[in-house]
Amino acid sequence: MILSLKELVEGYWASGQRFFVHLDSRKHGVQVPENLLGRPSVVLEWGAKLPIPITDFYVGEYGFGGVLTYKKLAFYTFVPFDAVFAVYDSSGKGRLISAALPEEVARTLVEEARAGETSGPHAKPLKNADGTLSLAVMRARKRRG
Repeated sequence: MILSLKELVEGYWASGQRFFVHLDSRKHGVQVPENLLGRPSVVLEWGAKLPIPITDFYVGEYGFGGVLTYKKLAFYTFVPFDAVFAVYDSSGKGRLISAALPEEVARTLVEEARAGETSGPHAKPLKNADGTLSLAVMRARKRRG
């Protein structure tokens, strides 16, 4: 059974583990600090047990939100589901939503993967068996960036 994005986010939250959300902050309805708006790729860390707890986390029909802390400043953050293109937990398990991946992000991921992750003993596949971009490529990019 494939979980909906809503079910996936609810499951991560219920488990208490940290999870990471890659989103396109140019999408309608995204609420993040002004300096993050207009970017094709923003990564937010969520979780019930973060050092500064998110006490008002909520998941609705169209997205999820809560007060996150950015450089020690609290800001109400809302992420519409249609702005999300990847979500995964701290162990690296998750989902890449290829259809929602902004074109410039996909292009950059492919270039980075070809440059450093598609050859040698630790090569990671660029695409999954179904033709979608590998989530391992997203995780590697986050570690480097």
